[in-house]
Amino acid sequence: MVEMLSVAMATFNCSLLDFDARLKFHIDLSNNAKEQGIEIILFPELSISGYGLEDLFFADWISTKAWESVDKLVTHSKTLPGLVIVLGAPLILDNGLYNAAVVVQDGKVCGIVPKVALANDNVHYEARWFRSGRDLEALYCGAKVGPHIFKLGNLKFGIAICEDLWVNREGLDYLDNQVDLILNPSASHFAIGKLQTKRALWLECSRRFNAAIATTNILGLEAGELLYDGYSALICEGKVQGSGLFSGNDSELFVRSFPAHKLFARKLYATRTDGIAETELARVLAPTRTVTQSPFVKSSNNKFAEFIAAVTIGLRDYLRKSNQKGYVLSLSGGRDSSLVLILLAIMCERYYQGDINDVVKAAYLKCKASSSATLASAEALAKHLGVALEVVDLRKIVVEYESFFPTTDRLSRQNLQARARSTAVWLLANESQSILLTTGNRSELSVGYTTIDGDSSGGLNPIGGVSKSFINELLAYLLDNGYAGMTFSPLASVLAVPPSAELEGEGDKITQFDEDDLMPYELLQAIEELYVYYGYSFDQILELLKTSRGAKINIDVVDNLTILATINDEDLENYLAKFARLFAISQWKRHRAAPTFHVDKYNLNYRSWLRYPILSKGS
Repeated sequence: MVEMLSVAMATFNCSLLDFDARLKFHIDLSNNAKEQGIEIILFPELSISGYGLEDLFFADWISTKAWESVDKLVTHSKTLPGLVIVLGAPLILDNGLYNAAVVVQDGKVCGIVPKVALANDNVHYEARWFRSGRDLEALYCGAKVGPHIFKLGNLKFGIAICEDLWVNREGLDYLDNQVDLILNPSASHFAIGKLQTKRALWLECSRRFNAAIATTNILGLEAGELLYDGYSALICEGKVQGSGLFSGNDSELFVRSFPAHKLFARKLYATRTDGIAETELARVLAPTRTVTQSPFVKSSNNKFAEFIAAVTIGLRDYLRKSNQKGYVLSLSGGRDSSLVLILLAIMCERYYQGDINDVVKAAYLKCKASSSATLASAEALAKHLGVALEVVDLRKIVVEYESFFPTTDRLSRQNLQARARSTAVWLLANESQSILLTTGNRSELSVGYTTIDGDSSGGLNPIGGVSKSFINELLAYLLDNGYAGMTFSPLASVLAVPPSAELEGEGDKITQFDEDDLMPYELLQAIEELYVYYGYSFDQILELLKTSRGAKINIDVVDNLTILATINDEDLENYLAKFARLFAISQWKRHRAAPTFHVDKYNLNYRSWLRYPILSKGS
């Protein structure tokens, strides 16, 4: 007899602090799973409360509200005989807060497994709010709290919350060859290319524990900056059978079943038995039945497709969860703002029906240095995407401002134009009850190449998490390939103009260009990544860059830096000194920057990845 085990991996997209909606998702998805004949339904980490509550976890009422929801779900489970529900909730025990997975069946809490390996790096600060569940043994709601093995008929399963699966391997040794399945509820933030790393980890862990793994993740934009891909998968027999990324639906149920009994031969002895609770659950469904499985999606290594999927769902969620009516942006005809308008158009194409102009408003803000080329590019792109473009002439206003405090200082005059533009576009945003988008990139933010209360103005920056080099590559990709049936031919004229803020010069006689003010963007990106992500000093960076001219150093951003061959040692040292100085004096600007989506392996957010001093020498 082939003994099958069916698992539904559930995810949903919901606002924080909306406990009623979260409970309803749990109930509705559990009902759906029961109707399909599923035996186990798995929800993401901290699903009943939400993961991104940050310092609200310090408030006891959060845990209280969460457990009120758990109690209601426990009561409802009486109507779903035999269904095992695994959800996530914050748990207060002995004046400490734990991140816990709760197992519910037939009107009772059957067991609680606390997280041990708390994520406490880059964008995660779990140890600020939670205690590790290592060595925790207690009772709560009549159920044992601590490491568990659950028996479901002849089959056994365990639980490892998110990083516990690969970080806390020694602590999970009691699962070695002892279970058929490990449930892995997660709250794993999105980053470009990260899924490939996780797939490799899951496969290695499945071999290591000699068990199948079922995993699910949060979906969408939760707290405002971290995105979650909603990816669910069953890892079995050396294969990852996964769902797609960033479903546009508010909830998903990914169903898989597998022939458990013939895959795994358990040892006759347990690696560790002390303190391990073994809880028997009821199995009321015939183990030989078949269920309709969800189709699985082959994963893609396309970094541009991943970025677009992430940012467009982020824009959709930010808009609806902030209760605003739309977005406004200053469309300069340059690369960054053109990309943002394209992302808004893709968002509308995917998630909204009706006129794009009900959601998106764009303005070209003309100053003395605005060129006919950028105006033509802005008009062409807006027309191509069906967006009405308002052209606003600010030249007289800027002259009026200049008359108040006449100055010949180059930077002051540039900043004045940027702030005049900001005032105008803020008016449009306020009048339409919309979110003003700022369109700076991470490279500019690293060296403070932005005007505070000028081009940095806005309530959200959708592209501030990626470099200028990435944006250049993405625009070229979109020009050549389009996206989901959409084409972007006006990008040819956008890419033909060198990047410029157009804050100096007159008409078509532009005298200010980004790379003249700074350095080649490719070099800037390499220095930034070596300093921020890899943690090298500037002396070490200089040595690495010089060494890489003659040999690979196995750091992609440097090994692919072809422009380095055209830069002599003196210029390289000057560029490094400039970066060091600008990075140090610009931290206050990063404190003032609009929220941005975390989409790359690192970011410059002072609240998460980069806690850098406002005042420093910069060396």
